[in-house]
Amino acid sequence: HLHHHHGNAAPKAPEPVAVAAPPPPKRKVTIKSKVLLNSVAHLPRSHLGSKLYTVAYELPARCSTSLFNVNAGPLGSSDKFGYTMKPEPIPRFEEEQANSTFTIRVPRAYLVSDKREEITRRRFLWGADVYTDDTDPIAAAIHAGWIRGEWAQDVDEEMLELASGTAETDKPSRGRKAVQPEMEIPNIMTEPLPTGPIVPPKDMDAHITVLLLPPLQKYASLTRNGIRSREWGGNHDGLSYMLLRIEWVDEGIWGGSRGEERSGKARRKRL
Repeated sequence: HLHHHHGNAAPKAPEPVAVAAPPPPKRKVTIKSKVLLNSVAHLPRSHLGSKLYTVAYELPARCSTSLFNVNAGPLGSSDKFGYTMKPEPIPRFEEEQANSTFTIRVPRAYLVSDKREEITRRRFLWGADVYTDDTDPIAAAIHAGWIRGEWAQDVDEEMLELASGTAETDKPSRGRKAVQPEMEIPNIMTEPLPTGPIVPPKDMDAHITVLLLPPLQKYASLTRNGIRSREWGGNHDGLSYMLLRIEWVDEGIWGGSRGEERSGKARRKRL
């Protein structure tokens, strides 16, 4: 009968120490953006008003099918909808108006998941951090991490590396669509939330305020938050912009449809 002497067993290798992943870096304004901001810092900052976010629905060429035919899918159209949403750009401003702000009032109908999927897929988006003035502001907000994009069901969202809560419990189980926990979304966001891009709050419209900046010689293409911006190398004949803030408001069901300037104060006056 043999006795096993456990006391003399070889010493166990030390357990590797689990090192917590460092928190995602706080959003930094890139050096290029800083130089650009400094170049206009001496200019007066005025608010140049607002415009309603509107799109033109374009049927793809060679598409003789009905607007909502699910199978209509030539290049450049959405297979799902058979049309392309082309956003109307902000007004043309002069270079001496750089350092001023402008607001795009986005009705909630453009923030639902189907529309965000079409915007994410279509990519009317040139640049990174600093975008061309004809960039779709919703696409810019998705790219810059303020608002969450939306993808077709065959896209594995876990591969998109969207910033999100870091705790294990926050990770969606495989194969299940990531469901964002109910979280407090501030009425006014002055930067993307550290927890990652947000699903726009239901029953709210968005006022996206941009800071106008001079044109860049080149706008880089960069993949961020599941959307790839396009490159623009030629001289861009308009200004650029950076996102400054997003305000979640309730313009009412017909909010802004008459092109009126809306503000909380003006609305309260009318009530």
